[in-house]
Amino acid sequence: PPLEDYSLTHGICSVCMTHAQYSSDEAVRRVRPIVAFYSDLMQMAERGVQVPVQEMIARGVALGIRPVDLLMGVIQPTLYEVGRRWDQGLMTPAQETSFSSFCDAVLVELTEQQAVNSLPEGAPRVLMMNARGNLHTLGLRMATFLLRDRGLDARALTPTPGRPELAAVLERERPAVVGVSLALAWQCTFLDEILELTRDFDPRPRIMAGGPAVRAGCVLPAGVEG
Repeated sequence: PPLEDYSLTHGICSVCMTHAQYSSDEAVRRVRPIVAFYSDLMQMAERGVQVPVQEMIARGVALGIRPVDLLMGVIQPTLYEVGRRWDQGLMTPAQETSFSSFCDAVLVELTEQQAVNSLPEGAPRVLMMNARGNLHTLGLRMATFLLRDRGLDARALTPTPGRPELAAVLERERPAVVGVSLALAWQCTFLDEILELTRDFDPRPRIMAGGPAVRAGCVLPAGVEG
């Protein structure tokens, strides 16, 4: 972030220059289909038209884009741009909702494909959840997908259960990390509940918070990492 800032920040180091033929047009030719992929996805969002999810994923695979890169490097930035345009009144709620629904379907398909891959033995367990009152699960599930791609035994707990069921899940799972997404500052009180429910765990899990409220600077309780 900020994802809308396209300023040049890095160049090609001298070592890399010795290993690649940047004087040829081959790199440009390889990139152009990926640029077109981005463009087509954005146009699809603007038109409010959805293509078959598997067709879009297959196109990404054909371009050499890994599932995690398709999700985090193509879908997520496009979703961010759609949200930005909606916020500025450049896209309608219907367009934003339609594209969000498409992104959700892509995530479901990629998550099902990911589930067949085995995790490393002894992978740390991470339990991801929204604070109660935060009803948007797409970002949380994307983050969970990314963690699993990196070898962590991550699970998204959606929807967030009531206190008795949550206590039972924490007791059963005994996660190494609990990740909580906060949309609004008042939801920080949910973190106190997590701290209380895991107070007697040995070892205690790391409790980490993220989301719009954290980025806006809400004060987190002691024992919670932002």
